[in-house]
Amino acid sequence: MNLKLITETESKSGASMTAFHKDGRKTTEEIGKIVETAYECPCGKGKVALTQEKIPGYYDWWAKIECADCDKKYELTWGKGVVPGQSPMIKEKTR
Repeated sequence: MNLKLITETESKSGASMTAFHKDGRKTTEEIGKIVETAYECPCGKGKVALTQEKIPGYYDWWAKIECADCDKKYELTWGKGVVPGQSPMIKEKTR
């Protein structure tokens, strides 16, 4: 089921990289970002939230259904061909 995009925000990750130079200088650079994306849930009362940490050498992501009605009826799925960075997919629970 395709989800409608509501918002997407990017912020700094808080991670940094420090370089020590041959001439004795030390430089620090902030690296990476956190991307938070919200999609409208199927019933339209809540949302499906996706968070991605994109830091060089480290990548993590997670999603959550933030709607009591849809959480009872649907589950998140990352089917074949779905990659991080794409919208999460949901399907009806089978139990």
